[in-house]
Amino acid sequence: MKKKIEICILGNGPTARICSFLIKTPHILIGNQNNFGSLTKTKIAYNNINLIPIFPVYNSHLYNKLWENNFEKHDFLNYSERGDISIEFDSIQEFIKNASSLSYAVQRLKEKQDFSTKKNIILAYKLFGRVIFERELNRLLAKVNKHYNGMGTNKRIGYINKLSPYHERIANICFDNFFSDEIKKIDIKRKIIYTKTSDITYSKLISTIDLRDFFHKINYPNNLNLVSSSAYFCLIKINAILPINLVIYDVEIKSPIYRIFTISENFIIIQLAFNCQNIDSHLLFQALYKLLGRVFDILFEYRYMMKNAYPICTSSDILLQQYKHELASNDIHLIGRYAEWEYLDLHELNYAKLYL
Repeated sequence: MKKKIEICILGNGPTARICSFLIKTPHILIGNQNNFGSLTKTKIAYNNINLIPIFPVYNSHLYNKLWENNFEKHDFLNYSERGDISIEFDSIQEFIKNASSLSYAVQRLKEKQDFSTKKNIILAYKLFGRVIFERELNRLLAKVNKHYNGMGTNKRIGYINKLSPYHERIANICFDNFFSDEIKKIDIKRKIIYTKTSDITYSKLISTIDLRDFFHKINYPNNLNLVSSSAYFCLIKINAILPINLVIYDVEIKSPIYRIFTISENFIIIQLAFNCQNIDSHLLFQALYKLLGRVFDILFEYRYMMKNAYPICTSSDILLQQYKHELASNDIHLIGRYAEWEYLDLHELNYAKLYL
């Protein structure tokens, strides 16, 4: 079957759905309508939960577009950290002394050596491991410089009924333009998408899918190494009542906890530190009791991971930019953290590409 469509969007996750919401020109989404990607709702312990914490920034451009300037009352995230930053920073001095001069940690310390920078390096080490002392990690550096330059953290809207506000908003938008079929290959010169059942001719293509998968479908050379780090989580239910939408970072180097989110009064998402995904539950919960300053019973535990959660570097940024330029010249635009291989949140994406 042959089809001709003005604009095609590849993907089914939040980025693809947001792009579809913003575009007014007739278009289709090629993806699984029942799959919300990182915002997929999972039923666990008789509760529907978004397992990946993704939060809108209040009054951002994207927020105002999606919520259409609806200034309703929101429950905002409350951030804090536990531990002595000075002591913990002293404990990694040997790593810093032997670090590469071009490494992320050294570059950060060249810019500033204040309290905030030390905290950031500790947390980066807990999240990514010793790679921060070995590689540049330009994407991580750009992310930190954008968000932690002394201007404070943007107000983010917390969980609603154990679900991300993004899910609550996007799930209420009717997307009746999905084309659910597997993409076999894409001819970018002839502008044809070959699926199992159809040949779809397009004028403009928006890809929100993983860049490696996209390169495979367009038969680009496999000469660009895209480096990422996965995120590991533990969801627990407790027999105590906690304030909702707390985000607490644990700066203690030896703790297996990177941060926690209280997504309801008795459900907590624990994000584990680097290489701690197999930590014994007893040790993990002891660290949690210390972090929260209280002991309670754990009623339920579920561990999971988000593969490639953080795109942190490439083998050649020059080559990546060259490929992106070539794609743009063929009316193909990449939008999304994994599509662009840039460490960006939903509200930071350049949706203006939709109108090029």
